[in-house]
This record gives sequence, structure tokens and C-alpha cells, in this order.
Amino acid sequence: MTQPEGRAGEAEFERLYREHVRDIARYVARRVPPSSRDEVVANTFVAAWQKIDSVPEPNLQWLYRIAFFEVSHELRRLRRVADLPQVPPTVEFDSAQLEADDQVRYVLQRLTPSEQELIRLVHWEGQSRQEIAQILGVSANLVNVRLHRIHRRIEKRLEGAHVSATDRPGLNQEVHRR
Repeated sequence: MTQPEGRAGEAEFERLYREHVRDIARYVARRVPPSSRDEVVANTFVAAWQKIDSVPEPNLQWLYRIAFFEVSHELRRLRRVADLPQVPPTVEFDSAQLEADDQVRYVLQRLTPSEQELIRLVHWEGQSRQEIAQILGVSANLVNVRLHRIHRRIEKRLEGAHVSATDRPGLNQEVHRR
């Protein structure tokens, strides 16, 4: 973190903080949830500390502007976090399964959206071919045919990339499992 030059910048920052920390805290408290308030106030004053020497007359309005940007940043962050799927805290992750998921992601990137959905339903959702047929509103035979074709294309793509299906364990078994 850069510091204000000389004692004047430091003294000016301390004055601003003493005089306006409550104003900034109230401003932030009206805009973000309680769990974020202290961090947003702290980030506001960190930014003020870093920029104080570049501002001719630092004042409350300047602090409000910084707080506005910090609040906006925090609200965007909270929206992103809210959009993430919530994992129950008691879930234990199997590293082999996570590795297999990474391998599937590698292959999924090379498939069409409908092919990707079939692979996801089999691999990640653990659905049988009959269940997938019900989900998609098609016959189980059609699901089998599509999965077989996808598997053949995957093998060709992996061979084309000089990577065999055995170098990506888990995928071959998942596609043929049901």
C-alpha cells in the first residue's frame, strides 16, 4: 500500500478519518448488508489513504465518492456470490471424482450444447439412459445412439490431439456405464 508523502498527507488523512468515519459508516450501512459494512468502510479509507496526495482538497464529498465505488463493488460481488450454487458444509469431495469432472470439462468444451447436456446428465447428474430419455422427451434408444456417436467423436478428437481415451480416465467409463 502506498503512503501519503510527508506528515501533511498523514495528518490530513487522520483528520478526515476522525471527522468523517461515522458519516461514511452510516452511508455504507444504508447500502450493504451488515456482514459487509466494516470491510466496505475499511476499503473506503484504504483507497482514501492511497489517493490523498493526488487530491487538492480532500473532503467528505470525496470520501462519499470513494464509498460509492466501494459499495458498488461490494454489491456486484454479493450478486456474484448469490448466483453461485451453495454447497452444504457437510459435503466431502472425492479428489478422484473432481479429477474426472475436470476431464469431462475438457471434453465438453469441444462438444455442441446438446452433446454437452447429454454428457452432463450421464456424468454429473448420474442419470440413466431411461431417465435422460424422459428428461429430454425422446426414446432411450435415441439417447443410446446419441451417446454412442458422441463417444466416437470424443475418441477421434482425443486421438487427433494425441491423447488417448485412457489418458482421460473416468470419461470412457462414464459414457459407457449405462
